[in-house]
Amino acid sequence: PGGRRRGRERARQLEPSREERVAPQREVVGELRPLAGQPEAVEAVDREHREHPERPGLSLDGLRRVFPGRGRVPGAFEVLTDGLVARGFRKAGTVVQRDGHRPELPTRLRAAGEQILEALSARPWDPPRREALAPDAPRQVALKCLIETARVIEVTSELVFSAEAYQGLARRIRQELERRGRATVSELRQALGSNRRVLIPFLEKLDRDGVTRREGAV
Repeated sequence: PGGRRRGRERARQLEPSREERVAPQREVVGELRPLAGQPEAVEAVDREHREHPERPGLSLDGLRRVFPGRGRVPGAFEVLTDGLVARGFRKAGTVVQRDGHRPELPTRLRAAGEQILEALSARPWDPPRREALAPDAPRQVALKCLIETARVIEVTSELVFSAEAYQGLARRIRQELERRGRATVSELRQALGSNRRVLIPFLEKLDRDGVTRREGAV
């Protein structure tokens, strides 16, 4: 019994006091507190918006690179991003952006964006294939930005519509289904003057979005 007691007493001697346990936590909190208002983080996000307005914001990985040494401190990055959110920023998926930021085409890509929108407007319900619509790097970047800003709707990796054409075709399909009750792809294709290349993936997207429902082969 005496040995067991001595063991417990020895364990109590080795165990840090509550004050000793709290002290390192206070040191960590003290080290993290200045991160909440880091001007370098604010400038990094603002610089991303200025130099790349077509992008949604600064990636979280990019923000981490602004403070490479802080990653070793537990909770540092969370304090940093929470501080940004309190200062008029927000986390959107894997990026940080200013509240109200919307991707837009920079000056160097506006001509490419206009070319894409004109091509889609010329054939609203039978748009060109994506490789023909954006055959070069500037138009590919412009198209990505137009998709992110919802001016262009991506149906598949190969098929896109202008937002107006997409909404118009979806409305006509709903009207046709309301009139008929149900319809085959062939019946819709004839009624709309469309083709299978466009109509089948378009209907599949409407199915995924819950606008229409496929029943067997109908």
